[in-house]
Amino acid sequence: MTHTHSTNPEELLVAARERLAAIMHTPGEGFRTIFENLGIGLGLGDVRGRILECNHALAVFLGLTVEEMIGRKSIEFTHPDDRAADWRLFKELMSGKRERYQVEKRYLHKNGDVIWGRMTVSLIRDDDGVPHLALGLVEDITERKQAEERLLSLLRTDELTGLYNRRGFYTLAEQLLKLALRRKQELLLVYVDIDGMKTINDTHGHTAGDFALIETATLLKDTFRESDIIARFGGDEFVVLAPDTHRSHAARVVERLEAKLLERNAVIYQRFPLALSYGTVYFDHASPRTLQEMLVQADHAMYHEKERKRAQRAQTAG
Repeated sequence: MTHTHSTNPEELLVAARERLAAIMHTPGEGFRTIFENLGIGLGLGDVRGRILECNHALAVFLGLTVEEMIGRKSIEFTHPDDRAADWRLFKELMSGKRERYQVEKRYLHKNGDVIWGRMTVSLIRDDDGVPHLALGLVEDITERKQAEERLLSLLRTDELTGLYNRRGFYTLAEQLLKLALRRKQELLLVYVDIDGMKTINDTHGHTAGDFALIETATLLKDTFRESDIIARFGGDEFVVLAPDTHRSHAARVVERLEAKLLERNAVIYQRFPLALSYGTVYFDHASPRTLQEMLVQADHAMYHEKERKRAQRAQTAG
C-alpha cells in the first residue's frame, strides 16, 4: 500500500499518535505492560522530539509527573551545555545517518540539581519504513558519575593543601592555553617557591613545614581569582595560571601577594617568617609557546629572584 506523507506538523503529530496507540494497545503481555513496568525511564516521542508518552520511572528521574512531561520537547530536560550535541545526534537519527545512538549526558531535575543519564534512542518506523516515533531509554547513572568525579578529584588534588596537583594543573592548563590561542588572549603564569623550607623543617619540624605549605596555599587563593588555576607543583613549589590577564596587571598581582605576605608575618605569634620567591612569564597568542616552555622560563625567573635575594642577604650580613 502506498501512503502520502504530509509535512504539516499537526498532521505528523496525529499520525504519530495513531501509530503510538496501535503499539501501546497490543493485546496480551505486550508493549504497554513493558512500558509501564520497566525499571528504567522510557519515553516515546514524535519526529520533532516532543514527548507523546513516558513511564513513571522517567518522570520520577526528573522529579516530574507523567502529565507534566507529555507534549514537551525532551531537549528541555537536558542540561543547556549538552543540548547542542544531543540535538545533533537526534537529527542524524531522523535523517537516516544513524539507526540508533547512545549518549551519557546531564539532565536538569525539577529541584535544580544536575543529574546524569545514559540515554539510548532508536526509531519506530511505519509500514513504509518512514520514521514516525523515537523510542528513548534513560538509565540513571548519577551515582556512578558522582563517584567518578570524586575519584578524578582525588587524582587531581593535592591532599595537604587542597589545591590542584601537578596532574590536575597540566590537564586544565593545556585547555586554557588552547582557549587563549583561539580567543587571542594573554595568560599570566606565576611560579612560586617557599624560601628557606629546609630551615623551617630542620628548626621547627616537618609539621611546621606542612603548615607553611598550607599557609602559602591560602595566600595564593586569597590573592588570585577563582577562575585562576592554582596548584602545588611539588615539594615547596606552586604554580598559578591566570587566564585573560594582561602583562600590565602582573605587577599588581605580585604586589597584592606581597601585601598579604606582610600581613601574615606581622602577626606576633607566628613561629617563623614566611618568604616567597616568584617568577612570571606570559603567553602571547601572537607568539605562542608550549606550557612546558612557559614553566621552564618561569622557573628560571623564580630561581634568579631567589639568587638575587640570597646575594642581597649575604651583602647585608657582610
